Amino acid sequence: MASSTVQPRASRASDARPNMKTESQTALVWRRFRKHRLAVISMVLLTLIFLLSLFAPLVAPFKIDHLDPTYKFVPFMTVYKPTGQVYIFGSDQLGRDLLTRLLYGARVTLSVAVLVASLSCAVGALIGAVAGYYRGIIDTALMRVLDFTSGIPDLPVLLILASILLTDPKLLPLPDFVTRIFEALLLVREREARSVVVIVLVLTILGWTGVARLTRGMVLAVREADYVTASRSLGMGDTSLILRHIMPNVLAPIIVAFTQSLAGAFAAETALSFLGFGVQEPAATWGNMMSIAQNNIFENRVMPLVVGLPILICSLAFNFIGDGLRDALDPRLKM
Repeated sequence: MASSTVQPRASRASDARPNMKTESQTALVWRRFRKHRLAVISMVLLTLIFLLSLFAPLVAPFKIDHLDPTYKFVPFMTVYKPTGQVYIFGSDQLGRDLLTRLLYGARVTLSVAVLVASLSCAVGALIGAVAGYYRGIIDTALMRVLDFTSGIPDLPVLLILASILLTDPKLLPLPDFVTRIFEALLLVREREARSVVVIVLVLTILGWTGVARLTRGMVLAVREADYVTASRSLGMGDTSLILRHIMPNVLAPIIVAFTQSLAGAFAAETALSFLGFGVQEPAATWGNMMSIAQNNIFENRVMPLVVGLPILICSLAFNFIGDGLRDALDPRLKM
C-alpha cells in the first residue's frame, strides 16, 4: 500500500525535471535590458533614424540636389508649387528642404560614429589584450604609447590633422576603391568621401586608448584563472587562448565601452563639421547644418531647433543605451 503511494510521487517528480527550462545568457541580458525603459526607447529611436537615413533616397520629400532660392527660409509644411511637394520642416538659405538634408546628413554622421567606434574598440581591445596577456616589456612599451596618446588634447589635434590632411591629399594617399566604397555608402562625391575617411582615421587614432586600458585590466584579472591555466597546460597557443577563452570573458565591458565610443565619435564628427574642418558643403551632415543654422539664426529662428533636436536625441540615446547595457551585463546586479 505504501509503495503504491510513493511511486506516483517519484514518477511525477521525474516527469517535471525535463520540463524545467534554463534561461540562456542572451535571454537573461535581453530581459534585464528591457527593464531599462529609456534604453529600450533610445534603441527604437536610433533604429528608426538609422533606417530612415539608409532609405533616404526613397523616403526624402525632395532630391538631395534640389534647391530653389525663391523658397528660402520657408516655414513648416510649405507647399512647393511647381511639383506639389511639401517642405515639412521648412527650407534653408538656398531653398533646400531641411528634412531631406537631415536624412542624408544622418547617413553621414551616424556612419562616421559607427565606423570610428568599431575601429577604436577593435584596436583598443587588441592592444589591451596583448599588453595584459604578455605583460613585461611588451606591456610597458604599449602602455607608454597609450599614456602619450592619452595626453594629447583631442580637439586641437583633430582640427590640425583634419585641416592638413584635407588641404593636401598627397599626405594621405588613399586607394581608389576605398573612396568609391564611401561614395556608394554615403551617397556623396569623391571629395566628401575622402573627408569622411580622414575624419574616421583621425578619430580612431585618438580614440582607442580608453578601451585599451579597460581591456588590459580585465585581461590581467582573467589570465590567471584556472580554466586559462588548464588550457595553457594542455598546449593551447597564445592566440587561441586570447581569442577563445580570455576575450569572450571580457567582452561585456567592451560592449558598454563601444556605446560610449559611439557617443564620443558622434559628438566629435558633429563638432568638426560645425567648425568647418569636417565634411563640407554641399554634402549634408548634422554638424555643417548646425553651422548654417547658426549663421542664419535671425532669418530662420526655428532652423537651429530643427537641426539641434536630432543631435540632442541621438546623444542622449547613445548614453541611455550604454547605461542599459551596463546594467544588463553586470552579473553583480539582480534584476
